[in-house]
Amino acid sequence: MLASCSNLQIGDNLNFDNSFTNNERFLLGSCLRGVNEQSLNFKNFTLSNLTGNVNSLGLEADRTLVLNFQIETHNNRTLIIDESISSPTNYLSSNMAAEEEKYLLDILLARSCSKITDFIS
Repeated sequence: MLASCSNLQIGDNLNFDNSFTNNERFLLGSCLRGVNEQSLNFKNFTLSNLTGNVNSLGLEADRTLVLNFQIETHNNRTLIIDESISSPTNYLSSNMAAEEEKYLLDILLARSCSKITDFIS
């Protein structure tokens, strides 16, 4: 399965800089497949994990994930993506936290994809 996913062609018109992981490239490329005919350059990806309001036991926290990157088109148009999502409870020391972060990142990338689709239409 992993070998077939790594060989999957995302598209010649989507160019990602080194700030994007393979997972982020795959998710954005998948949702933009067949939508775009113009070249898009994805740059400066950042994902910040902001935590606050830790309870008295130090086990739970409110957390916000913030995703930022920019896209440039061949005709010098630029779209800046700035998405955030909050999670009311996050168990900081468990495997659930890592799975929750993956899930929230998927949501942020889906929202971003929707904005990109509107931008290039």
